Amino acid sequence: MPFRVGRPGVKLGLGFLALASLASTAWAAGGEGKGSEAVLVAQILLLIFAGGLLGEFMLRIGQPAVMGQLLAGLLLGPSVLGALAPEAYQAIFPSTPAQKSMIEGIAQFGILILLLLAGMETELALVRGVRRAAVSAQSEPATAVRERGCKDRRRSLEGS
Repeated sequence: MPFRVGRPGVKLGLGFLALASLASTAWAAGGEGKGSEAVLVAQILLLIFAGGLLGEFMLRIGQPAVMGQLLAGLLLGPSVLGALAPEAYQAIFPSTPAQKSMIEGIAQFGILILLLLAGMETELALVRGVRRAAVSAQSEPATAVRERGCKDRRRSLEGS
């Protein structure tokens, strides 16, 4: 009987283990201050693995996969992991300037892709149907702020 992997989470886990072993070899080869690319690869793999697992879990309970992926980022970020286990967070995400700039660049790219995909899935017919409500909701706060500013300006002029 051949070995078959039927679930995407298991495939993702096996891929993560294979790539993590390669990254750990490169990480060990780099001396002090080196190997930041290997750390970046390990960070990305961890985020993809956790996002895939939680995304699959969310699909099983009837929620969109992106909810699980965002939750994985929240759990592995400074808000949860950094607060509950700061040593583990520092081990996974070192705070060296080079490391921070690399992971922040990848994060910005991820946000761009997320917004791009959200925009591509937007149905313009639905947007056209709520156009008037959206414009009025957008303009009312601006009008209220403008009126408040004019009243405050008049008061300051009358008082001086």
